Amino acid sequence: MKFLVSTVGGMTPNKGVARFWEGRVPWVSPKDMKRREIADSQDHITDAALRETNISLIPPPAVLIVVRGMILARTFPTAVTTVPVTVNQDMKALTTKPELNADFLVSLLTGIQRDLLHLVEESGHGTRCLRTDSWANFSVPLPPVPEQVRINEQLKSELAGLNTAITRLEREIELLREYRTRLVADVVTGKLDVRDAAARLPDELAPDTQDLATELSDEAESVDEEATV
Repeated sequence: MKFLVSTVGGMTPNKGVARFWEGRVPWVSPKDMKRREIADSQDHITDAALRETNISLIPPPAVLIVVRGMILARTFPTAVTTVPVTVNQDMKALTTKPELNADFLVSLLTGIQRDLLHLVEESGHGTRCLRTDSWANFSVPLPPVPEQVRINEQLKSELAGLNTAITRLEREIELLREYRTRLVADVVTGKLDVRDAAARLPDELAPDTQDLATELSDEAESVDEEATV
């Protein structure tokens, strides 16, 4: 890897200096690494931060990887930038040499993430880290650039349907969580009265159902006490 990419690290401008923040320059951190292409971020810094600190503005396309954080306990987030960005200290930006297509590198790192996760170490305070000397010496296959492009086109075609299904399911999960939160709030605040539903339950319940009803009754009493307080 070290012969195929140049590495740029990141940093966090002083949070106590207001003129460094709320600008227009994307400042990418691990929480932004939820998509394959990075065109923006949740946090932004200003031109003043670029001028007055050691943070680097990284031109696209650059391949972003997470090198420190608990997320490395289960996955290895990888993405490619489409706009100039900066990154925080838990990230690395890899600028590819001419013989390596950046988009292909993202696909490659995603495909071998299980092998890369074996290189992750646990630091003294429990977080996970991927040291530069570990991934930089990792060997990767390198087909000719035209073949890299064809491989990527084939992958995008094959994965298009799966990605659409994943996006739809993630949205459904989000809606269910929102509904659950509203439902609990409505019951606790009394906007939703569940006493009628409880009254319609049969007198004799199956053992499992009886245990569940008892649990729910106890929980309801606890919630009612907390609401009263």
